[in-house]
Amino acid sequence: MNIMLAWKRAMGVSEYTGIVSPAYCIYRGKQNMCAKYFHYLFRTDMYANLFKQYSTGIIDSRLRLYPDKFFALKCQVPPVDKQHRIADYLDRKCSQIDAIIARQQEVIEKLKAYKLSVITEAVTKGLNPNVPMKHSGVEWIGQIPQFTTVTCARHLYEIVLGKMLSSTPKSEEDTLESYFCAANIHFSDIDYTNLKTMWFSKEERRNYLVNTGDLLVVEGGAGAGGAHIVEKSVENCYIQNSIMIARSISSASNKWLY
Repeated sequence: MNIMLAWKRAMGVSEYTGIVSPAYCIYRGKQNMCAKYFHYLFRTDMYANLFKQYSTGIIDSRLRLYPDKFFALKCQVPPVDKQHRIADYLDRKCSQIDAIIARQQEVIEKLKAYKLSVITEAVTKGLNPNVPMKHSGVEWIGQIPQFTTVTCARHLYEIVLGKMLSSTPKSEEDTLESYFCAANIHFSDIDYTNLKTMWFSKEERRNYLVNTGDLLVVEGGAGAGGAHIVEKSVENCYIQNSIMIARSISSASNKWLY
């Protein structure tokens, strides 16, 4: 059992002989028992919640389920033959379910690839598959439709890079405001619920304010390039410097750029 993550079900019957770090506890039955039964029992929601309740620590990342707390908890113990029958049944049933999940995941990955190919085909060649093509003059872009032009994004869009993190106000005019960071922006959606706050000056509030219809683009990190359109009304919300705002200054569409 990983004592720091017991409440996240980080435990199981070991299939190996070896050594663990101090972050783990090893538990062995004192009597005849089926370890695999308890593997399933302690991974249920009921015990995950109980383990969190009895863990020691001030925040989730510091929680520890120490042996004295674990040993104080009660658990249901059917006869050992029933333990084995339940564990064997769950091994079979969970294997069947895992196989179904794997097949579904394979279908999902194929659909994601198909979706990407549909998007790529439409934005690079348009909706007419028979349109005459020409070379773009840019090696990585390759062929483009005959009447399509190539230009830099700065000619079509205003780009605003967000504010550096600031933990303290610099003047009496500064206000504590919500902001979007990289964790909030995904290709599938924008997370409007888990917004952090920092101090913004009057000028910064004017420069970094997010408007409905803006395209938010992740500037760096693991999610670099992630983007989504602000499709709902947002009030007094800004961007941190891991995010760029792209706004059309021409006839180009934010949704097309997305």
